[in-house]
Amino acid sequence: TSAAESETVLQHGASFRPTLQKEATGSHAQKSSATVSTVTVSGDLARVTFTILQGGVPLLPNTHGFAVRESGMWKVAAQTFCDLLALEGTAPPACKDPAITALPN
Repeated sequence: TSAAESETVLQHGASFRPTLQKEATGSHAQKSSATVSTVTVSGDLARVTFTILQGGVPLLPNTHGFAVRESGMWKVAAQTFCDLLALEGTAPPACKDPAITALPN
């Protein structure tokens, strides 16, 4: 998806705009995809098991993360996005802000 589309489905997406723009133009963006295998919902928080694929080959199988419901829309939790960026070694300053990465209770 485009950086603008990604921003709408990411918790606090505007806080990550520069990172999303950079990631969208990277060589991995065109070949990467994800599949979701399980979702367990508890209120406005969902535990998600997913696999990141690169060119159809599992790169991060059975990875655990979260989604959050904001204004009736499910979004990738900022914490999960930051965890993935940390694996790349490219986590932006927003990832260190607990007001951005906190999960709902």
